[in-house]
Amino acid sequence: MNDDILKFLEVDISKRVRGIAAVLVVLGHSVPYVINIFIPGAFFVGLFFFYSGYGVMKKYYGRVLNGFIEKRFIKLWIPYIFAQLIFLVLVNGLFMQQNLKFKDILLCLFGFKLANTSLWYIFEIMLFYIIFYIKYHLIPNVNDYLFWGTSYVAFIIFVQVFNMGLYSWQATHCLYLGLFVAKMENTNTYKRISSKAILYGSCLFYVAYLFFVFISFRIYFCQKINKSVGILPYIKTFVTMLTCILFIFWVAHIIEKRHGLIKGKIVGFLSEISLEVYLYHFIFVRILEPDEPNIICAGLIVVLTIITAEVMHNIHRKVLKC
Repeated sequence: MNDDILKFLEVDISKRVRGIAAVLVVLGHSVPYVINIFIPGAFFVGLFFFYSGYGVMKKYYGRVLNGFIEKRFIKLWIPYIFAQLIFLVLVNGLFMQQNLKFKDILLCLFGFKLANTSLWYIFEIMLFYIIFYIKYHLIPNVNDYLFWGTSYVAFIIFVQVFNMGLYSWQATHCLYLGLFVAKMENTNTYKRISSKAILYGSCLFYVAYLFFVFISFRIYFCQKINKSVGILPYIKTFVTMLTCILFIFWVAHIIEKRHGLIKGKIVGFLSEISLEVYLYHFIFVRILEPDEPNIICAGLIVVLTIITAEVMHNIHRKVLKC
């Protein structure tokens, strides 16, 4: 069974999972309330975080990090710059007709301000790359668990001080799960408990998911009748954090049983452009989103996003080769 579980961690499988997850994030942003209650984007962003943490730790742990910043940070920052600039010009400039100040543009390009608020995930991954480099290149002798635990607490304080919103940390902990799995997967303990953890975690996911839907509906109806939601958003955040972890176990279990579900040319195509799908989808969400949920509009957003993602994927590749 452990060999089957490893399918979830294979490079090709992970790329395909991220391709599907990226499209579902687009749908979540395109049909708010309707889809977000049942298919919240945080679950899929949690998958992105998990694979990012796992992939970096698996590839670089115990190795010399010369060239790490160029290979990881720069290759993400360049597409991030493209996405921010295009969003600023098309959405803030042309669509919303805001005056673009040079200072604000610079802040956006370096991540200190997000014109495209959906790029918080990209900002956090770039921040993670810097922290990973500091840990394993500059202070490798510091205990891993102490360092990552401290960094997570510091991150929570950071997002609260700068008022980045609850959404900005409700899936980030999945990155640390990825780090942990990558470090532990060759140990006897991991091999002994991984199968049961995935089985039990996938079962618990259904319970947590139902509770998540209940809380989401409660908040939705309170907002509809202008009733105070109280601490419900905070409860929802912590339920989301738990469910994100269990969702990863559930996906691993599904792939173990039915990994043929994610094969095919369409999923393969999406796997190659998943980053660009995430980077550029919010442009069309902001321009086309209707006041009420509209499936046709959501479909148009998905189609335009995929076309743009393919074009920008090729542009990114050419620029990064220079």
